[in-house]
Amino acid sequence: MPTKRNTRRKPAGTHIEKRNERVVSLVSKREEVKAPRAPAGLSTRSKEAWRGFWKSPVAQAVDMDADGERLHRWIRYVDQWHRFMRVLEAEPFVTGSTGQVKVNPAADQVKRLEGAIAEIEDSFGMNSMARLKLGIAYGQAQQTALDLNQRIRESVRDEAGEQAEWAKGFEATD
Repeated sequence: MPTKRNTRRKPAGTHIEKRNERVVSLVSKREEVKAPRAPAGLSTRSKEAWRGFWKSPVAQAVDMDADGERLHRWIRYVDQWHRFMRVLEAEPFVTGSTGQVKVNPAADQVKRLEGAIAEIEDSFGMNSMARLKLGIAYGQAQQTALDLNQRIRESVRDEAGEQAEWAKGFEATD
């Protein structure tokens, strides 16, 4: 009966190579990122979402010079979503101009904001599927670098061995 090659549990955020059972980290381990000040005028729930993002591991990859405007846009959309949801929850139906009952127009805004929020969240790895996609890409890139470094080390060792053999050939002829 064949035995399992690897019986240990895989640590979170890592990948175990099948070829040599080496553990490869998918997310670099760095110090917690200090959250920049949240944009002014946000609700308490939106400020909590802002702080929550900055406590997450994906925040380590953020460059505020390059990504700051998009992140500010995201948190403002989140803030608007919370505000429209309060309106929608308080009054899901309204009376239309001709007296008919209709869904509160805030529902359209909620739907629009959810699409915009989801797009930005995907680009920053703020949900499970996006993190998985980004993690696999990062892991593959890191794996490629590990393989290249290993090949270079092996090549240097081989060359050193060949040079030693070559030098021995000269010593024997003296």
